[in-house]
Amino acid sequence: MWAFLLSIEKQMLSLLSRTNHMEIQELIRIYEKRGYSATYIRNALSRLKKEGYVVSPSRSLYEATESGRSFIRSINRKPQTVR
Repeated sequence: MWAFLLSIEKQMLSLLSRTNHMEIQELIRIYEKRGYSATYIRNALSRLKKEGYVVSPSRSLYEATESGRSFIRSINRKPQTVR
């Protein structure tokens, strides 16, 4: 699957862009199974917040911003072929 080729931030942003919001504990459960620590996951979310790709409307709840959704759409597009 292509997600394994992406950085943890892009993986989380992709996941968050497919839902309205997600609790931090759910993200931690998902990514701990992939070998990441809770601290690493929180730091990745902090980087995404700093870049403006996610927001935390309430404690422990995260959602992708329109900027984050747009970024994920742009990297998921197939390159245009020149004719």
